[in-house]
Amino acid sequence: MSKNFELLLQAQQENRRADSSPVAGRNKDGWNVTAAPAEMPIPLPGPGAVREQISMLVRRLFLLPEGVRAAVLAGVESGDGNSWITMECARTLAASVPGPVCVVDGNLHTPALHRYFGVPSRRGLRDAAFQGANICEFAEPLPKFRNLWLMTAGTVTAKGTEAAALEQLCSRMADLRAKFDYLLIDGPPLHFCGDAIMLGRAADGVALVLAEQSTHRERARYAVQELTKANVRILGVVLNKRTFPIPQKIYDKI
Repeated sequence: MSKNFELLLQAQQENRRADSSPVAGRNKDGWNVTAAPAEMPIPLPGPGAVREQISMLVRRLFLLPEGVRAAVLAGVESGDGNSWITMECARTLAASVPGPVCVVDGNLHTPALHRYFGVPSRRGLRDAAFQGANICEFAEPLPKFRNLWLMTAGTVTAKGTEAAALEQLCSRMADLRAKFDYLLIDGPPLHFCGDAIMLGRAADGVALVLAEQSTHRERARYAVQELTKANVRILGVVLNKRTFPIPQKIYDKI
């Protein structure tokens, strides 16, 4: 049965930059995320409630007896805050377990994880497909974070590498599982293409990320229908950017 989660992202994050490019745009409520400098740890924004919700999400997805080892986090639409949530879940999970954790940027159309972590976009997923080498060699440890490895989208920009890279990731998932205890994949928006569904098939399922005031209800329903038709397990629904309380009776129906 799917689980429901919510993240209370009400506070402004301190504006810090790894370069001149913002990681995520400002929404209509003024919430903005930019990357922190590479030499500084990236803080969790907001009060302790945010940390608690992130920890709860990680615990329910990965650490309970029915938890999974490989999960795709995918927004329904662009701007749902999926990459930020993936980063924070990866950091929290890596700090909670003794074994290695790998976070993969599977959103090859608009990759952002390298900027969130404040590192260059070194060789990664596209390079693995282009060079035909062992995919595990393209994950690099993040020295600021214990047990955490990052596979960026990569540096190769040749046409057609996106499809080849995702096929490589799906076909070599067993190799990644053998090397890492846990895998988190930042997937592309579900309304954009079928890539997230393909990744969800190869992983243990997909956790959907919805932005409270911007995700269209019909697109969310369509995403659920497409995942169900493809026999992809829906691990849960993350309600992001919530700005006011939701009555429990309504929340239970999400």
